[in-house]
Order: sequence, then C-alpha cells, then structure tokens
Amino acid sequence: MIVYKILGVTAVLMIAAWGGYEKGRKDKESEWQARWNQEQAEITTQNLEHERSVRELEQKLQSKADEVDENAKQKFNSAQNDAADASDAGNGLRESARAAAARAGECPKDPTNATLREAATKASRMLANVLEESSRHAAQVAKHADEARIAGEACEIYAGMLREELEKFRGGNK
Repeated sequence: MIVYKILGVTAVLMIAAWGGYEKGRKDKESEWQARWNQEQAEITTQNLEHERSVRELEQKLQSKADEVDENAKQKFNSAQNDAADASDAGNGLRESARAAAARAGECPKDPTNATLREAATKASRMLANVLEESSRHAAQVAKHADEARIAGEACEIYAGMLREELEKFRGGNK
C-alpha cells in the first residue's frame, strides 16, 4: 500500500512538475512571440517610412527635372529665334552682295575696261557665293552649337541637383 501511495504522490508530483514546465514554456513562447511581433511591426514601419521618403525624393527630382527641361526648351526656342534673326540679317547681306555683283557687271561699256569689268563681275559673284555658302554653314554650326550648349547646361544643372538631393537624402537616412 505504501508503494501505491509513493507511486501516487510521485505521479501527482510529476504531473504538477510537467504542468509547471508546460506553463513556463507557453509563457516564454508567448513572450518571444510578442517580441517577434513587435520587431516585425517596427521593421514594417521603417520600411514604409523609407519608401515614403524615397517616393518624396523621386517626386521632387522629377519636378526639378521637368523644370530643367522646360528651361532648356525656352533657351532652345530663344536660340532658334536668334538664329532666325541672324538668318534674316544674313539674307540681307547676301542680297546686298548680289546687287553689288550685278552693279559691277553694269559698269560703263568702255572697251578698255571690258576685262576689268569682267574680272570685277566674276569676283563679285564669287564673293556673293562664298558669303552665301559660309553664312548657311555658319548658321548650321551655330544651331548645333546652341543645341549642344543648351543640352550640356541642362545636363549639368540636373546632375548637380541630383547630387545635392542624394546627399541630403543620404544624410537624413544614415
């Protein structure tokens, strides 16, 4: 009988110990689960904040890029207007050269001046043609130079702005 009592008490003690162990294990597991959930919530919040700040930066950069692009377009249009004005002035100069060449051919019909008149006419026409060709070529070169200059300036402005914004962003997110 005593053996049964000892076995009964031992069984009760083992069951109590096992119950205590299980309670402690469940409490510890719940504690770790709460810590894990808290950590996951913090990481999710940080990720959302980072994504929001990156989106703000992206919108700011796009806005500035649009501004730089609009400024470049205005400069390009201004350069085109200047080129058109220069072309008009060049056309006037070419017309003056053609008129001078035509007048050179209308010199008095003195037979002693025939070779001189012919040489003057050829020289004047050649000058008018050279002037016309060089003026046309200069206009093309000026147009390409203006386009390249404006594009380069826009690129430099955008690159500088991008560099500044990225430095600000990195400085705020270290």
